Amino acid sequence: MVGAIFTIRQQNDEHWGAARRAGFWETKRRIEVEPGDPLLFWLTGAKHLLGVAEASREVERATYSNAVPRPWNDDESYEYRYWFEPVDLDLPTATWQQLVVQLGLKPTTSALVAPLKLDRALSQVVADLTQLGGNRPPVDLDAYRHHRRQSRDRASVGPEWVEPTGGPTRTKTGKVFSRDPQVVDRGLAGHENTVVSLARWLRDQGVSATTAGAVNYDLEWTVNGQQYVAEVKSLRDQNELSQIRLGIGEVLDFSYQLGGAIPVLVVEQEPVRVDRWMEVCRGAGIRLVWPGSLDEILPWGPIAAR
Repeated sequence: MVGAIFTIRQQNDEHWGAARRAGFWETKRRIEVEPGDPLLFWLTGAKHLLGVAEASREVERATYSNAVPRPWNDDESYEYRYWFEPVDLDLPTATWQQLVVQLGLKPTTSALVAPLKLDRALSQVVADLTQLGGNRPPVDLDAYRHHRRQSRDRASVGPEWVEPTGGPTRTKTGKVFSRDPQVVDRGLAGHENTVVSLARWLRDQGVSATTAGAVNYDLEWTVNGQQYVAEVKSLRDQNELSQIRLGIGEVLDFSYQLGGAIPVLVVEQEPVRVDRWMEVCRGAGIRLVWPGSLDEILPWGPIAAR
């Protein structure tokens, strides 16, 4: 087993949150970690441990596309990508020297030469950090993994998407109706048609999507072990600002409730301010797509669907 210690500059501390949402970290130097290996993140300047994660894939070349956008805003060029799942531990307060000694490295090891190779299994890293934490109770890693899987499964459970039959949904006019029912109907039809377009496209790729379970998303699916969650928004030029802003907040919340699923915002048509919204969504780790662009924006490659 081989792990790695990464460092994050204090002025870039928001990169840890972006990495958690994206599910990966990137560096210029390669360390051959494998699924299950430990990944540690140290914040320089503030000088404390930011987080612990478990590698979920082998290291791969870093390539950016609309499907996997750059989750952080800087001018650096990275060559290698480390996919991971966070391990939520009660992190100890320790100096860099205390940390590296506890992890079996030399006291003179500098954070400036990170990423550092770590000859430790994740279970040993958890034990080391528990020991540094003093009176903290030990963490049962197998129980934690089981709980993480159960939480993800419970959150994402929902019926398989079934193509709707019959005509579009109609809105009844009440005694007081502040919005034109025809406008509401058009929005409902646009939403439903966009959901159908996405679900059909997924089905054509061999992916089975589910509708909402405990979390009220529009569609959810898993590809190559990575869970995705989609929020669908009807869209017209007149309501682009409010609809996309609303969709961004909703899909980020769904992603959080599902334990870090990749958020996908699907709008009915290409936005007028497409460059602006692509940049906003890229910064938040959201895939922004619309019917007609799915093949281009979500090129997953070989799909191993559940």
